[in-house]
Amino acid sequence: MSRFKSPIEREAWDAVKALPEFTWETLCSGGISETAAREYCRQWLKKKLVRQLGKDGHRKVLVNKELEIKAEPFERGITREDALWRVIRKQGSITARSLAAHCNAAGYEVTVQAANSYCRLLVEHEYLRVSQSRIRNKQDTVYRIIKNTGPSGPRVRRWTMLHDPNTDELFRSNPEPKT
Repeated sequence: MSRFKSPIEREAWDAVKALPEFTWETLCSGGISETAAREYCRQWLKKKLVRQLGKDGHRKVLVNKELEIKAEPFERGITREDALWRVIRKQGSITARSLAAHCNAAGYEVTVQAANSYCRLLVEHEYLRVSQSRIRNKQDTVYRIIKNTGPSGPRVRRWTMLHDPNTDELFRSNPEPKT
């Protein structure tokens, strides 16, 4: 017996199964009706093919459970910042939502808000840059790495400082504007 009720559902699954995350709207952008897209997502949750990662407004954000199983586990003893940084380095360009999904799949509890906060701090200190701005209710901000200083992630110190253990540099939050 097949996991899917129809060839269209199978095609929908093939379109999203490799994505780090998706919503029913992702399926709609591929030409599937809203009703069918919502039903497929409900069925996949019920069959445990996907896991709910969180919510984006009223939409459930889903992640393929098979991708979670294949995720490369991080060794014990590294910090949450190291986990975030390693994903950023590996991906090159990433959204905060996708960053949180990758870290969660590897066993680190990271919220989208925490990932977004870390990315904004890295942008502020010129480790990342915004390569695509957020479009409200349509697209998340896409960050691209521009300063790769090594495997250890820059760490937040007292929430007002950033420390890079690779170069041993310490940055204050809200640095003086460059002239």
